[in-house]
Amino acid sequence: MPVKAPPAPAPVYTWTGSYIGGNIGWAEVSAHFDDSRLGDDGRLSKSGFAGGGQIGRDYQFASNWVIGVQGLKNGVAARCSAPRPY
Repeated sequence: MPVKAPPAPAPVYTWTGSYIGGNIGWAEVSAHFDDSRLGDDGRLSKSGFAGGGQIGRDYQFASNWVIGVQGLKNGVAARCSAPRPY
């Protein structure tokens, strides 16, 4: 009589390891101001590239506990400026 093979064991999953990654996006800055002294009402807006990266290392030391370190660097290339009244 044929015998069935036993089921395959569940895969072992671990969070231990290193990683590196990046991100890109778009940022928009918008401001509205009202100066009642000078009667000036204005809006400032600017948009630009946003991006950065990260690198890290994690260690899983129990079935449900993970510790790690991570370094991040992000930036936005959007600047607003307004003239000063004085």
